[in-house]
Amino acid sequence: MSKDIRAEWQVAVARSEDSVEACDDDEEHVLDYFHLIGHAKNIQRTGWVLRNVLPAESIAEHMYRMAMMTFGLPDSIKVDRQKCLLMALVHDIAEALVGDISPACGIDKATKHKREEEAMRIICARLRVLSARGSQQMSDLWQEYEAQVSPEARLVKDLDRFEMMLQAEEYERREIRDGSYRDLTEFFEDIDKIREPHLKSLAEKLVSNRTQRMSSVSSDPSFEAATRLKMHAIPAAPAAPA
Repeated sequence: MSKDIRAEWQVAVARSEDSVEACDDDEEHVLDYFHLIGHAKNIQRTGWVLRNVLPAESIAEHMYRMAMMTFGLPDSIKVDRQKCLLMALVHDIAEALVGDISPACGIDKATKHKREEEAMRIICARLRVLSARGSQQMSDLWQEYEAQVSPEARLVKDLDRFEMMLQAEEYERREIRDGSYRDLTEFFEDIDKIREPHLKSLAEKLVSNRTQRMSSVSSDPSFEAATRLKMHAIPAAPAAPA
């Protein structure tokens, strides 16, 4: 992340703090909250953008599918499903204010967490005017997810990893339909980090289907020639910092 973006973040925080302190119009705070969370609809996920996968999904789209995926969990998984659904909807909401900070942005985990924690304070301060209970619930869910200490938090983290794999596979299929090929193998590497057996099995099935499809596609000489031409135009993603 550039110095300019860091400066913009500092200015945004300062303005938000001034707004919370100075404004005594409750309805204005509520509108601010609605606008803030709406930013998640317009911010594309950094991993895809850095690899020139465009148009890319937004933060909101990522969270929404994760939330819908909780309805597809089998009854054998003994967790609080409603908590998982709500946690999926809020786990990245801080990014509506700070953006999707990836390792390639050059920001360490501690600084990333501090910025997102500050963003949550700002977002929840506006929500508190409308609902103190809702504000506390959102804050608690976000903190629980970040801490990864509960079964629900760990399951939602698995959903986060699996949803990324689903999206990568869909982008690869989109490229094939367009007569080109984008190798997004790196987005499947988190499969070994998925801990829940049911989701792990689904992820393995997804990878197996992908392998079969890629094998079939790569055997087509005309497709291979077109792919080589397209791949020359794709910029390499910046390496993640050590």
